[in-house]
Parts: sequence; structure tokens; C-alpha cells
Amino acid sequence: MWDAEGRRSVGADTLLNLTARRRLLLATPNGELTWARQGSRCSTLDLIWFTGGMNVLYEGAGDWHGPDHVPQRATVRGSGAPIRGAKRRNWKMLDTGKAEKLAEGGLGNKSWGGTTADEVDAAIVRSIRISQFIRDSALPTTSGKLGKAEA
Repeated sequence: MWDAEGRRSVGADTLLNLTARRRLLLATPNGELTWARQGSRCSTLDLIWFTGGMNVLYEGAGDWHGPDHVPQRATVRGSGAPIRGAKRRNWKMLDTGKAEKLAEGGLGNKSWGGTTADEVDAAIVRSIRISQFIRDSALPTTSGKLGKAEA
């Protein structure tokens, strides 16, 4: 992404704009060097991203190192409170036949590709929505009732 002299890699701005649209925050400080190879300039390649609702403490380099990467360490702290509104699922009661049939119809062997970041984002959102529909249609909640399909 960037090096010790503050120079940015080609495509760094594209990555930063994409993560900003997804509301991801960067825990790795600007200028933190995470890659070093003898004879090459040091750079920041290994990044820690998180979403805004998380409490993340960046701790710097880990205790172990690869041949050229410096692993980064972070701690995620939570409130310990359960997520409200999340439905518990009874995975033992999954209707695998129904799930497979829905997956074949919804996901199939379709091309999900795209050439731009927006096209790839749209394909990912589509596949998540289809997966949620399959889950809600074929996987009962702990009460034994099937959840409603999400639009």
C-alpha cells in the first residue's frame, strides 16, 4: 500500500475507496511497515480492517515473523452482550434436498464475474441474498418454524 517514504502503490487509492464505500476502517497505522526484504524498500502490505461497530486495539507487530512479512496483531473487544434479533437455527433439521434444489436454481453455474469493483460488489450482494433465502427456506429456527424469506 505505502512505503517508508510515504509513496503509495498503484491501486492503493482504489482499495481505500472500495473499503470506504463498505465502511471498513483501517487499524494498521499509516506508515506501519509490515513487509521487508533485504535489498528492497520496506512497505505496508499486511493490513487489519474492521467495521465501525467494533472496538479494535492495534498492538503492532506480532512475536513471530515470516521471511519477509511482519505479522500484525490486534485485539477485538466486545461488550459480551448477545446479538439481539438473531434467529437461532437448528442445523440438525436442515432440509438438504430443499437447500440443494434452491441452490441449483438460485446459484447454479451462473457467471458471477465482473470487471469493475461495483460489478463484483453487486455479484457478492446477490449471492449473499440468495444464500440467506436458502437458509431461511430450508433451515428451521430452534422453535421448529421456518423463517421468512428475506427480500
